[in-house]
Order: sequence, then structure tokens, then C-alpha cells
Amino acid sequence: ALVGAVGERTPVAAGAVRGEVATMAATMFDFSRAGPGYYLLFELIGVLLLAAVVGAVVLAKRNLDSPPPEIPAEEHH
Repeated sequence: ALVGAVGERTPVAAGAVRGEVATMAATMFDFSRAGPGYYLLFELIGVLLLAAVVGAVVLAKRNLDSPPPEIPAEEHH
């Protein structure tokens, strides 16, 4: 079913795709007061992702610096 759906798609003109990308970029990075302010969300998401990466590195480094836990030997009766 999926192969049939993919095979039946109609091709899109390259100019139409380029126009959609340009429109999206103009809307996303509109710095005017009347603009939607999406660039602020873009920047905020970038800062949050950076904080997540830094936090993951700190947590991983802390686990590398600690000695491995000692596992007690099993006693045989």
C-alpha cells in the first residue's frame, strides 16, 4: 500500500519548492514589530538544546569520574 501511495505522487516544480522555502524563511525571521516573532522561538529552542547537550555531557562526565561500584562475591554454602 505504501509503495503504491509513493508511486502515485505528482512531481512538484522546483520553483514552487524554492518559493515555499523563501516564504517560510521570510515569515520565520521577520524582525519587524508586526512580525510573528518566530525567530525568538527559534533562538529559545537553540538555547534549550544547547543546555540539554551541556547537561548530558556533565552527567556523563560525572559517571566517568566516579569509581565503579564493588560487587560482593557470592558465598557458596
